[in-house]
Amino acid sequence: MKKFLGYFMLVSLFAIFIGCSKTTPTQTTIDTPWTAKAALNFPRHWLTAAINNNKIYAIGGGLQDDTLKTTEEYDPTANVWTIKSLMPTGRIGLAAATINSRIYAIGGWRANWLNIVEEYDPSTNNWSVKDTMPKPIGDMAIAVINDKIYILGGFDYNLNNSVYEYNPTNDSWVKKANMPTGRIALTAAVVNSKIYAIGGNRGTAIDDTCLVTVEEYNPLADTVGGTPWITKSSMPTVRSGLASAVVNDKIFVFGGFNETGGVKVYLSTLEVFDPIANTWQTKTSMPTARGALSAVAVSNLIYVVGGYNSNGMLSTVEMYDPSKD
Repeated sequence: MKKFLGYFMLVSLFAIFIGCSKTTPTQTTIDTPWTAKAALNFPRHWLTAAINNNKIYAIGGGLQDDTLKTTEEYDPTANVWTIKSLMPTGRIGLAAATINSRIYAIGGWRANWLNIVEEYDPSTNNWSVKDTMPKPIGDMAIAVINDKIYILGGFDYNLNNSVYEYNPTNDSWVKKANMPTGRIALTAAVVNSKIYAIGGNRGTAIDDTCLVTVEEYNPLADTVGGTPWITKSSMPTVRSGLASAVVNDKIFVFGGFNETGGVKVYLSTLEVFDPIANTWQTKTSMPTARGALSAVAVSNLIYVVGGYNSNGMLSTVEMYDPSKD
């Protein structure tokens, strides 16, 4: 009887062991839309970024009290940043855009507000000087339609609602219809040949209020007559120093900052604007809260580059995949 009981207990324990092993939970991987990528060689804020041949170019910006001439090229396939030729004029608060495989770095600040335009040719790794803007401007937004560059808002020692069109073919500038709302540190994006000017702040010592304002600019209406500017649905989060990029005709707006009780709050917020429906949605926040950053889209993936927060200047680069969110 004792031998039988011993055998029964042994078999029972074995059965329990087998049963537990079958019910052990398996580990699962969370499918996040965000991925950390290779960091910039130089941390910086108020930089600009542009795309050429599916490579990202991070240009200028500031590191502590220095205004940088630095140009870095990022290869998304290799996940590597390469230092390229220095921009002739180091500056922060500049804007850049690509037309016909040339990158145009425009305006900004270096001891004074600048009207400088410098052209970078990635194929030769050389910079050249182009015609200056009609007036010095920094902390503005930039957009491209039909191989022309549009500069919107910014600061020129005064709050600025100006819009200028630059034609690289003949290296010339034309004044366009003013934005309804003057502002600095805004962002702009293009969908269906219309420009959307988003957020920013009032940019004066008297009124530094951050904005939720969204205004649509139609260059065609500004040329043939009509109403060039229309107010659209406000952004949910008040902010300036933000960045944006377009995927599938949706505008993805990242980060920035605002103030609460006189204290600057750095944001990880991601909100998406659908210009057709005129609606906003909130998406998964950035892993790293920051303002004065830049954002660009390559192959329907968005790369958010640099900026700063309470920890200082950042070299952080994070990739966002809209298809996973």
